Amino acid sequence: MLGVDSGFAYRQSNDSVRHLHQQRPVKVDEMLRAIRRILLLLCVAAISGGLLLTFTTKPDLESADTAVQRAFATVRPQIDQRAKALEALNAAMIKAGRKVDLADEASSTIRSWRARDSSFNDRIVTANRLSTIGVRMLAIASDSPRFASNDSVIAAANRYQQQLIDPDDRERLNLEVDRANAIRDGLLRRLVADALGYADLPQLIA
Repeated sequence: MLGVDSGFAYRQSNDSVRHLHQQRPVKVDEMLRAIRRILLLLCVAAISGGLLLTFTTKPDLESADTAVQRAFATVRPQIDQRAKALEALNAAMIKAGRKVDLADEASSTIRSWRARDSSFNDRIVTANRLSTIGVRMLAIASDSPRFASNDSVIAAANRYQQQLIDPDDRERLNLEVDRANAIRDGLLRRLVADALGYADLPQLIA
């Protein structure tokens, strides 16, 4: 009797093991299908969210860019006059008999400013560089006895100092730049802005 019971128990155990082996693939397949459905839903949600963010952000970026360009249109002629005055100061110092180390840098920077295909960012960076060069050249002109006693250099230096950017115009431009950059706040908005070609904008410090 013991042998019969043992045999029956053994067969029952084997049947249970086979049953578990048969059920396990089904549960795994169901789990994988559920995971695939979740991943698909997440992908759809991410794409939909990205498209929605793009459609809502693009008009703001375009509007901000228009405002920046409008403010820059007021400042740009003033920078043109500063570049022209710096060019005249550079020429006067060279004519006075001494070509300073900044002469070539000043000339190349002025050419960069006048380049027609420059972007807004390049122009602002170049305008700031022109201002820095101008300050250094004025210091050289005032410190050098040869330049300080030359009427042409003195006149050119005075004209350059008079070509200032209107503070209100500069402040208005920088305010629009700040507003444009604020639209890019946040990782997702920054990614969208970069994809659409709207980079961070520099401020005019000249």
